[in-house]
Amino acid sequence: MALFHLWNRKHTLQHDYFGRLIWFINNPYHEIKNILIVNTTKNKADFYSQEAEWNKLMSKLAQETFQPNFMDKAVKRFKVDRNMFRHVALKLNNPVKLRKLNNKSLFKLYQEIKQAHLRYTYFFWSPWATNEQVVPWFEQELKKHYPTEFDRIFEAITTPIRHNIMEEQLHKLLCYQVRGILAKKINNHVKKYQWLAVYSLLDKPFTKKDFLVYVVKKSKASAILRRDNELWRKRNKDFRQALAKLRKYHKLYQTAKLLNCYAWLRTVRVEIWREVLYLIQPFYHELEWRMGLNRNQAPHLTYEEIINFLTKGIKPNKGKIKAGELMYLRRGIFRVIRDKREIAKILNKELKFSDYTKIKKVTGNVACRGKTKGRVKIVMVPEDCKLLRKGEILVSNMTHPDYLYGMRKAAAIVTDEGGISCHAAIVSRELSKPCVIVTKIATKVFKDGDTVEVDANHGVVTLLKRKG
Repeated sequence: MALFHLWNRKHTLQHDYFGRLIWFINNPYHEIKNILIVNTTKNKADFYSQEAEWNKLMSKLAQETFQPNFMDKAVKRFKVDRNMFRHVALKLNNPVKLRKLNNKSLFKLYQEIKQAHLRYTYFFWSPWATNEQVVPWFEQELKKHYPTEFDRIFEAITTPIRHNIMEEQLHKLLCYQVRGILAKKINNHVKKYQWLAVYSLLDKPFTKKDFLVYVVKKSKASAILRRDNELWRKRNKDFRQALAKLRKYHKLYQTAKLLNCYAWLRTVRVEIWREVLYLIQPFYHELEWRMGLNRNQAPHLTYEEIINFLTKGIKPNKGKIKAGELMYLRRGIFRVIRDKREIAKILNKELKFSDYTKIKKVTGNVACRGKTKGRVKIVMVPEDCKLLRKGEILVSNMTHPDYLYGMRKAAAIVTDEGGISCHAAIVSRELSKPCVIVTKIATKVFKDGDTVEVDANHGVVTLLKRKG
Protein backbone atom coordinates (compact mmCIF):
# COMPACT_ATOMS: atom_id res chain seq x y z
CA MET A 1 0.00 0.00 0.00
CA ALA A 2 1.66 3.23 -1.17
CA LEU A 3 0.80 6.07 1.18
CA PHE A 4 1.41 9.76 0.67
CA HIS A 5 1.45 12.59 3.20
CA LEU A 6 -1.57 14.91 3.17
CA TRP A 7 -1.14 17.22 6.15
CA ASN A 8 -0.04 17.73 9.76
CA ARG A 9 -2.62 18.93 12.29
CA LYS A 10 -3.32 19.12 16.00
CA HIS A 11 -4.40 15.73 17.23
CA THR A 12 -6.17 13.73 19.88
CA LEU A 13 -7.65 10.33 19.20
CA GLN A 14 -11.23 11.49 19.81
CA HIS A 15 -10.97 14.61 17.71
CA ASP A 16 -9.33 12.82 14.78
CA TYR A 17 -11.83 9.98 14.93
CA PHE A 18 -14.86 12.28 14.84
CA GLY A 19 -13.46 15.20 12.87
CA ARG A 20 -11.57 13.28 10.19
CA LEU A 21 -11.78 9.48 10.24
CA ILE A 22 -15.45 8.81 10.94
CA TRP A 23 -16.43 10.00 7.47
CA PHE A 24 -14.22 7.35 5.90
CA ILE A 25 -15.39 4.37 7.97
CA ASN A 26 -18.34 2.42 6.56
CA ASN A 27 -19.27 5.25 4.21
CA PRO A 28 -20.77 4.09 0.90
CA TYR A 29 -20.17 7.55 -0.58
CA HIS A 30 -16.57 6.75 -1.46
CA GLU A 31 -13.97 3.98 -1.42
CA ILE A 32 -11.33 5.25 1.02
CA LYS A 33 -10.03 2.07 2.64
CA ASN A 34 -6.50 3.00 3.71
CA ILE A 35 -5.52 5.82 6.07
CA LEU A 36 -2.72 6.24 8.60
CA ILE A 37 -2.64 8.91 11.33
CA VAL A 38 0.74 9.14 13.04
CA ASN A 39 1.19 11.12 16.24
CA THR A 40 4.16 13.50 16.03
CA THR A 41 4.96 16.24 18.56
CA LYS A 42 2.99 18.81 20.56
CA ASN A 43 -0.16 16.66 20.20
CA LYS A 44 -0.02 16.90 16.41
CA ALA A 45 -0.24 14.15 13.84
CA ASP A 46 0.62 13.41 10.22
CA PHE A 47 -2.23 12.20 8.03
CA TYR A 48 -1.52 9.74 5.20
CA SER A 49 -3.75 8.19 2.56
CA GLN A 50 -3.47 6.01 -0.51
CA GLU A 51 -3.03 8.41 -3.41
CA ALA A 52 -5.34 6.71 -5.92
CA GLU A 53 -8.17 6.46 -3.38
CA TRP A 54 -7.74 10.05 -2.27
CA ASN A 55 -7.70 11.41 -5.83
CA LYS A 56 -10.85 9.45 -6.65
CA LEU A 57 -12.66 10.99 -3.68
CA MET A 58 -11.45 14.48 -4.61
CA SER A 59 -12.68 13.98 -8.18
CA LYS A 60 -16.11 12.89 -6.99
CA LEU A 61 -16.45 15.86 -4.65
CA ALA A 62 -15.16 18.26 -7.31
CA GLN A 63 -17.68 17.00 -9.88
CA GLU A 64 -20.52 17.88 -7.51
CA THR A 65 -19.49 21.53 -7.54
CA PHE A 66 -20.48 21.84 -11.20
CA GLN A 67 -24.06 20.74 -10.57
CA PRO A 68 -26.77 23.42 -11.00
CA ASN A 69 -27.22 25.64 -7.92
CA PHE A 70 -24.60 23.64 -6.00
CA MET A 71 -23.26 26.62 -4.06
CA ASP A 72 -26.68 27.83 -2.90
CA LYS A 73 -27.53 24.32 -1.70
CA ALA A 74 -24.14 23.87 -0.02
CA VAL A 75 -24.33 27.16 1.89
CA LYS A 76 -27.89 26.42 2.97
CA ARG A 77 -26.85 23.00 4.24
CA PHE A 78 -23.79 24.48 5.93
CA LYS A 79 -25.94 26.89 7.93
CA VAL A 80 -28.29 24.07 9.02
CA ASP A 81 -25.50 21.65 9.95
CA ARG A 82 -23.50 24.41 11.67
CA ASN A 83 -26.46 25.36 13.88
CA MET A 84 -27.24 21.73 14.71
CA PHE A 85 -23.56 21.04 15.50
CA ARG A 86 -23.40 23.96 17.92
CA HIS A 87 -26.81 23.11 19.44
CA VAL A 88 -25.71 19.57 20.30
CA ALA A 89 -22.33 20.77 21.60
CA LEU A 90 -24.03 23.16 24.02
CA LYS A 91 -25.70 20.16 25.67
CA LEU A 92 -22.25 18.84 26.59
CA ASN A 93 -20.97 22.17 27.90
CA ASN A 94 -22.57 22.43 31.35
CA PRO A 95 -20.44 20.63 34.00
CA VAL A 96 -23.15 20.90 36.66
CA LYS A 97 -25.84 19.31 34.47
CA LEU A 98 -23.46 16.65 33.19
CA ARG A 99 -22.63 15.57 36.75
CA LYS A 100 -26.33 14.94 37.42
CA LEU A 101 -26.83 12.69 34.37
CA ASN A 102 -26.45 8.93 34.50
CA ASN A 103 -24.23 7.02 32.08
CA LYS A 104 -27.16 6.14 29.84
CA SER A 105 -27.97 9.83 29.33
CA LEU A 106 -24.32 10.61 28.64
CA PHE A 107 -24.30 7.82 26.08
CA LYS A 108 -27.20 9.45 24.23
CA LEU A 109 -25.42 12.79 24.18
CA TYR A 110 -22.25 11.11 22.90
CA GLN A 111 -24.21 9.57 20.04
CA GLU A 112 -25.76 12.95 19.21
CA ILE A 113 -22.38 14.65 18.92
CA LYS A 114 -21.15 11.74 16.80
CA GLN A 115 -23.98 12.22 14.31
CA ALA A 116 -23.51 15.99 14.25
CA HIS A 117 -19.79 15.48 13.55
CA LEU A 118 -20.60 13.03 10.77
CA ARG A 119 -22.85 15.49 8.96
CA TYR A 120 -20.54 18.46 9.44
CA THR A 121 -17.40 16.62 8.31
CA TYR A 122 -18.50 16.93 4.69
CA PHE A 123 -17.45 20.58 4.88
CA PHE A 124 -13.90 19.60 5.79
CA TRP A 125 -13.35 17.66 2.60
CA SER A 126 -15.30 19.60 -0.04
CA PRO A 127 -12.97 22.66 0.11
CA TRP A 128 -10.01 20.27 -0.25
CA ALA A 129 -11.52 18.95 -3.47
CA THR A 130 -12.20 22.48 -4.66
CA ASN A 131 -8.59 23.47 -4.03
CA GLU A 132 -7.06 20.34 -5.56
CA GLN A 133 -9.21 19.95 -8.66
CA VAL A 134 -11.55 22.89 -9.27
CA VAL A 135 -8.92 25.62 -8.85
CA PRO A 136 -6.52 24.10 -11.46
CA TRP A 137 -9.40 23.88 -13.96
CA PHE A 138 -10.37 27.50 -13.24
CA GLU A 139 -6.77 28.68 -13.66
CA GLN A 140 -6.45 26.92 -17.00
CA GLU A 141 -9.70 28.32 -18.37
CA LEU A 142 -9.00 31.81 -17.07
CA LYS A 143 -5.56 31.90 -18.68
CA LYS A 144 -7.07 30.71 -21.95
CA HIS A 145 -9.75 33.41 -22.09
CA TYR A 146 -8.00 36.27 -20.23
CA PRO A 147 -4.23 35.76 -20.56
CA THR A 148 -3.29 39.38 -19.97
CA GLU A 149 -5.72 39.92 -17.07
CA PHE A 150 -5.23 36.58 -15.36
CA ASP A 151 -3.42 37.74 -12.21
CA ARG A 152 -5.86 40.57 -11.47
CA ILE A 153 -9.01 38.50 -12.04
CA PHE A 154 -7.72 35.43 -10.25
CA GLU A 155 -6.73 37.35 -7.13
CA ALA A 156 -10.07 39.20 -7.05
CA ILE A 157 -12.05 35.95 -7.35
CA THR A 158 -10.08 33.95 -4.75
CA THR A 159 -9.99 36.66 -2.06
CA PRO A 160 -12.93 36.52 0.41
CA ILE A 161 -15.34 39.45 0.42
CA ARG A 162 -16.80 38.57 3.83
CA HIS A 163 -15.17 38.64 7.26
CA ASN A 164 -14.38 35.41 9.03
CA ILE A 165 -15.03 35.30 12.78
CA MET A 166 -11.45 36.13 13.78
CA GLU A 167 -11.51 39.23 11.57
CA GLU A 168 -14.92 40.17 12.94
CA GLN A 169 -13.73 40.14 16.55
CA LEU A 170 -10.54 42.08 15.71
CA HIS A 171 -12.67 44.74 14.05
CA LYS A 172 -14.78 45.00 17.20
CA LEU A 173 -11.70 45.38 19.41
CA LEU A 174 -10.48 48.29 17.30
CA CYS A 175 -13.91 49.93 17.41
CA TYR A 176 -14.02 49.60 21.20
CA GLN A 177 -10.59 51.21 21.43
CA VAL A 178 -11.56 54.14 19.20
CA ARG A 179 -14.80 54.72 21.16
CA GLY A 180 -12.97 54.51 24.49
CA ILE A 181 -15.08 51.60 25.81
CA LEU A 182 -12.52 48.78 25.58
CA ALA A 183 -12.19 48.35 29.36
CA LYS A 184 -15.98 48.09 29.63
CA LYS A 185 -16.37 45.60 26.78
CA ILE A 186 -13.27 43.39 27.00
CA ASN A 187 -14.56 40.82 29.52
CA ASN A 188 -17.70 40.07 27.51
CA HIS A 189 -15.58 40.02 24.36
CA VAL A 190 -13.34 37.34 25.88
CA LYS A 191 -16.36 35.22 26.87
CA LYS A 192 -17.81 35.46 23.38
CA TYR A 193 -14.66 34.70 21.37
CA GLN A 194 -12.28 32.84 23.70
CA TRP A 195 -12.84 29.57 21.84
CA LEU A 196 -10.99 30.93 18.78
CA ALA A 197 -7.75 29.59 20.29
CA VAL A 198 -9.05 26.02 20.36
CA TYR A 199 -8.14 23.60 17.57
CA SER A 200 -7.93 20.47 19.71
CA LEU A 201 -9.70 19.01 22.74
CA LEU A 202 -6.55 19.78 24.73
CA ASP A 203 -6.26 23.46 23.77
CA LYS A 204 -6.90 26.25 26.25
CA PRO A 205 -9.07 29.24 25.26
CA PHE A 206 -7.81 32.76 24.68
CA THR A 207 -7.37 34.96 27.75
CA LYS A 208 -7.82 38.72 28.05
CA LYS A 209 -4.05 39.10 27.62
CA ASP A 210 -4.20 37.22 24.30
CA PHE A 211 -6.83 39.59 22.92
CA LEU A 212 -5.07 42.72 24.16
CA VAL A 213 -2.03 41.82 22.03
CA TYR A 214 -4.02 43.15 19.06
CA VAL A 215 -4.92 46.45 20.74
CA VAL A 216 -3.13 49.61 19.59
CA LYS A 217 -3.37 53.34 20.39
CA LYS A 218 -6.62 55.10 19.51
CA SER A 219 -5.08 57.11 16.68
CA LYS A 220 -3.52 54.04 15.14
CA ALA A 221 -6.73 52.03 15.65
CA SER A 222 -8.68 54.68 13.73
CA ALA A 223 -6.16 54.52 10.89
CA ILE A 224 -6.34 50.72 10.78
CA LEU A 225 -10.15 50.79 10.69
CA ARG A 226 -10.13 53.32 7.82
CA ARG A 227 -7.58 51.24 5.93
CA ASP A 228 -9.53 48.03 6.54
CA ASN A 229 -12.83 49.56 5.49
CA GLU A 230 -11.22 50.77 2.29
CA LEU A 231 -9.67 47.33 1.76
CA TRP A 232 -13.02 45.56 2.05
CA ARG A 233 -14.70 48.06 -0.27
CA LYS A 234 -11.92 47.46 -2.79
CA ARG A 235 -12.23 43.68 -2.41
CA ASN A 236 -15.95 43.82 -3.15
CA LYS A 237 -15.50 46.21 -6.07
CA ASP A 238 -12.70 44.10 -7.58
CA PHE A 239 -14.75 40.94 -7.19
CA ARG A 240 -17.83 42.44 -8.86
CA GLN A 241 -15.76 43.74 -11.76
CA ALA A 242 -13.93 40.42 -12.19
CA LEU A 243 -17.19 38.49 -12.04
CA ALA A 244 -18.77 40.77 -14.65
CA LYS A 245 -15.87 39.96 -16.98
CA LEU A 246 -16.62 36.24 -16.75
CA ARG A 247 -20.38 36.43 -17.27
CA LYS A 248 -20.25 35.40 -20.94
CA TYR A 249 -18.61 32.08 -19.98
CA HIS A 250 -21.30 30.43 -17.86
CA LYS A 251 -19.24 27.60 -16.31
CA LEU A 252 -16.33 29.93 -15.58
CA TYR A 253 -18.74 32.47 -14.08
CA GLN A 254 -20.42 29.90 -11.79
CA THR A 255 -17.06 28.47 -10.73
CA ALA A 256 -15.80 31.96 -9.85
CA LYS A 257 -18.73 32.46 -7.48
CA LEU A 258 -18.05 29.03 -5.96
CA LEU A 259 -14.36 29.77 -5.40
CA ASN A 260 -15.04 33.10 -3.76
CA CYS A 261 -17.59 31.58 -1.42
CA TYR A 262 -15.24 28.72 -0.55
CA ALA A 263 -12.39 31.14 0.13
CA TRP A 264 -14.57 32.38 2.99
CA LEU A 265 -16.07 29.01 3.92
CA ARG A 266 -12.75 27.16 4.27
CA THR A 267 -11.86 29.39 7.25
CA VAL A 268 -15.32 29.76 8.79
CA ARG A 269 -15.97 26.00 8.73
CA VAL A 270 -12.90 25.49 10.94
CA GLU A 271 -13.88 28.34 13.24
CA ILE A 272 -17.23 26.64 13.91
CA TRP A 273 -15.38 23.43 14.68
CA ARG A 274 -13.12 25.33 17.09
CA GLU A 275 -16.15 26.51 19.02
CA VAL A 276 -17.60 23.00 19.18
CA LEU A 277 -14.31 21.53 20.43
CA TYR A 278 -14.28 24.17 23.15
CA LEU A 279 -17.91 23.55 24.09
CA ILE A 280 -17.58 19.78 24.46
CA GLN A 281 -14.45 19.78 26.65
CA PRO A 282 -16.52 19.56 29.89
CA PHE A 283 -17.97 16.25 28.64
CA TYR A 284 -14.49 14.74 28.46
CA HIS A 285 -13.58 16.13 31.89
CA GLU A 286 -16.72 14.44 33.24
CA LEU A 287 -15.62 11.14 31.70
CA GLU A 288 -12.22 11.50 33.35
CA TRP A 289 -13.88 11.99 36.73
CA ARG A 290 -16.19 8.99 36.33
CA MET A 291 -13.45 6.71 34.99
CA GLY A 292 -10.83 7.82 37.51
CA LEU A 293 -8.49 9.06 34.77
CA ASN A 294 -5.89 11.80 34.84
CA ARG A 295 -6.69 15.22 33.39
CA ASN A 296 -6.61 15.28 29.57
CA GLN A 297 -6.62 11.49 29.20
CA ALA A 298 -10.22 11.23 27.94
CA PRO A 299 -9.47 12.85 24.53
CA HIS A 300 -7.11 9.90 23.92
CA LEU A 301 -9.81 7.28 24.56
CA THR A 302 -11.11 5.20 21.67
CA TYR A 303 -14.76 5.34 20.66
CA GLU A 304 -15.19 1.75 21.88
CA GLU A 305 -13.65 2.50 25.29
CA ILE A 306 -16.14 5.30 25.89
CA ILE A 307 -19.08 3.21 24.67
CA ASN A 308 -18.06 0.22 26.82
CA PHE A 309 -17.89 2.43 29.90
CA LEU A 310 -21.16 4.28 29.31
CA THR A 311 -23.17 1.15 28.41
CA LYS A 312 -21.42 -1.60 30.41
CA GLY A 313 -19.45 0.21 33.09
CA ILE A 314 -16.14 -1.21 31.85
CA LYS A 315 -13.28 1.15 32.67
CA PRO A 316 -10.31 1.38 30.29
CA ASN A 317 -6.74 0.59 31.34
CA LYS A 318 -5.55 3.93 32.70
CA GLY A 319 -1.88 3.10 32.17
CA LYS A 320 -2.27 2.57 28.43
CA ILE A 321 -4.08 5.81 27.65
CA LYS A 322 -1.57 8.42 26.48
CA ALA A 323 -0.60 10.43 23.45
CA GLY A 324 1.32 8.52 20.80
CA GLU A 325 -1.33 6.15 19.50
CA LEU A 326 -1.51 5.16 15.85
CA MET A 327 -4.82 5.30 13.98
CA TYR A 328 -4.82 2.76 11.20
CA LEU A 329 -7.44 2.11 8.54
CA ARG A 330 -6.25 -0.73 6.31
CA ARG A 331 -8.47 -2.40 3.72
CA GLY A 332 -11.49 -0.92 5.48
CA ILE A 333 -10.62 -2.30 8.92
CA PHE A 334 -9.94 0.34 11.58
CA ARG A 335 -7.57 -0.14 14.53
CA VAL A 336 -6.06 2.04 17.25
CA ILE A 337 -2.57 0.85 18.19
CA ARG A 338 -0.77 1.94 21.37
CA ASP A 339 2.08 -0.56 21.53
CA LYS A 340 5.31 1.24 20.56
CA ARG A 341 6.94 -1.79 18.97
CA GLU A 342 3.91 -2.53 16.80
CA ILE A 343 3.69 1.15 15.81
CA ALA A 344 7.35 1.14 14.74
CA LYS A 345 6.81 -2.02 12.73
CA ILE A 346 3.84 -0.53 10.86
CA LEU A 347 5.63 2.75 10.16
CA ASN A 348 8.68 0.93 8.77
CA LYS A 349 6.39 -1.08 6.53
CA GLU A 350 4.09 1.70 5.33
CA LEU A 351 6.24 4.84 5.18
CA LYS A 352 9.41 5.75 3.37
CA PHE A 353 11.59 7.95 5.56
CA SER A 354 13.75 10.59 3.87
CA ASP A 355 16.95 12.34 4.92
CA TYR A 356 16.10 16.05 4.71
CA THR A 357 19.46 17.27 6.04
CA LYS A 358 21.03 17.16 2.56
CA ILE A 359 18.28 19.25 0.93
CA LYS A 360 19.23 22.92 0.47
CA LYS A 361 16.30 24.17 -1.58
CA VAL A 362 12.52 23.68 -1.66
CA THR A 363 10.04 24.82 -4.28
CA GLY A 364 6.36 25.68 -4.09
CA ASN A 365 3.66 27.92 -5.48
CA VAL A 366 3.82 31.70 -5.45
CA ALA A 367 1.10 33.24 -3.27
CA CYS A 368 2.52 36.77 -3.05
CA ARG A 369 5.52 37.94 -5.04
CA GLY A 370 8.69 39.37 -3.50
CA LYS A 371 12.15 38.40 -2.39
CA THR A 372 13.84 38.61 1.01
CA LYS A 373 16.33 36.94 3.36
CA GLY A 374 16.05 36.15 7.04
CA ARG A 375 16.27 33.68 9.87
CA VAL A 376 13.77 30.86 10.05
CA LYS A 377 11.22 30.45 12.81
CA ILE A 378 9.23 27.20 12.65
CA VAL A 379 5.65 27.91 13.74
CA MET A 380 3.65 24.72 14.21
CA VAL A 381 1.10 26.03 16.74
CA PRO A 382 -0.24 29.57 17.33
CA GLU A 383 1.71 29.87 20.59
CA ASP A 384 4.94 29.75 18.57
CA CYS A 385 4.02 33.12 17.04
CA LYS A 386 4.93 34.79 20.35
CA LEU A 387 8.51 33.57 19.88
CA LEU A 388 8.83 34.90 16.34
CA ARG A 389 10.92 38.09 16.07
CA LYS A 390 10.23 40.89 13.65
CA GLY A 391 11.91 40.21 10.31
CA GLU A 392 12.14 36.43 10.69
CA ILE A 393 10.77 33.98 8.11
CA LEU A 394 7.64 32.25 9.34
CA VAL A 395 7.75 28.59 8.23
CA SER A 396 4.69 26.47 9.02
CA ASN A 397 2.72 23.51 7.79
CA MET A 398 -0.14 25.98 7.27
CA THR A 399 -1.61 29.10 8.88
CA HIS A 400 -4.92 30.01 10.49
CA PRO A 401 -6.37 33.35 11.60
CA ASP A 402 -4.81 32.89 15.07
CA TYR A 403 -1.38 33.05 13.40
CA LEU A 404 -1.99 36.66 12.35
CA TYR A 405 0.11 38.14 15.18
CA GLY A 406 3.18 36.27 13.93
CA MET A 407 2.44 36.86 10.25
CA ARG A 408 2.47 40.61 10.77
CA LYS A 409 5.97 40.41 12.30
CA ALA A 410 7.37 38.04 9.69
CA ALA A 411 9.41 39.19 6.69
CA ALA A 412 8.03 36.32 4.59
CA ILE A 413 5.77 33.29 4.92
CA VAL A 414 6.49 29.73 3.78
CA THR A 415 4.10 26.77 4.18
CA ASP A 416 4.06 23.04 3.48
CA GLU A 417 0.41 23.03 2.47
CA GLY A 418 -2.21 25.37 1.06
CA GLY A 419 -3.82 26.62 -2.08
CA ILE A 420 -4.11 29.99 -3.77
CA SER A 421 -7.18 30.80 -1.66
CA CYS A 422 -5.70 29.52 1.62
CA HIS A 423 -5.26 31.75 4.66
CA ALA A 424 -1.50 32.24 4.14
CA ALA A 425 -2.01 33.31 0.52
CA ILE A 426 -4.78 35.80 1.31
CA VAL A 427 -3.06 37.41 4.32
CA SER A 428 0.35 37.61 2.60
CA ARG A 429 -1.24 39.53 -0.27
CA GLU A 430 -2.92 41.91 2.18
CA LEU A 431 0.35 42.47 4.04
CA SER A 432 2.40 42.54 0.80
CA LYS A 433 4.79 39.94 2.17
CA PRO A 434 6.60 37.33 0.03
CA CYS A 435 4.83 33.99 0.39
CA VAL A 436 5.57 30.53 -0.98
CA ILE A 437 3.00 27.79 -0.33
CA VAL A 438 2.69 24.04 -1.03
CA THR A 439 6.40 23.33 -0.51
CA LYS A 440 5.38 20.02 1.15
CA ILE A 441 8.65 19.72 3.13
CA ALA A 442 9.75 23.20 4.29
CA THR A 443 9.11 22.43 7.98
CA LYS A 444 11.24 19.29 7.66
CA VAL A 445 14.12 20.83 5.70
CA PHE A 446 14.59 24.06 7.66
CA LYS A 447 15.22 24.52 11.38
CA ASP A 448 14.91 27.44 13.78
CA GLY A 449 17.75 29.90 13.24
CA ASP A 450 18.64 28.81 9.70
CA THR A 451 19.21 31.69 7.27
CA VAL A 452 17.22 31.37 4.05
CA GLU A 453 16.37 33.34 0.95
CA VAL A 454 12.69 33.41 0.01
CA ASP A 455 12.30 34.05 -3.71
CA ALA A 456 8.54 34.34 -4.04
CA ASN A 457 8.89 35.57 -7.61
CA HIS A 458 9.83 32.04 -8.64
CA GLY A 459 8.50 29.97 -5.72
CA VAL A 460 11.92 28.96 -4.34
CA VAL A 461 13.25 28.94 -0.78
CA THR A 462 17.03 28.39 -0.48
CA LEU A 463 19.11 27.56 2.57
CA LEU A 464 21.97 30.06 2.91
CA LYS A 465 23.37 29.08 6.31
CA ARG A 466 22.62 26.44 8.90
CA LYS A 467 22.31 27.60 12.50
CA GLY A 468 25.55 26.85 14.35
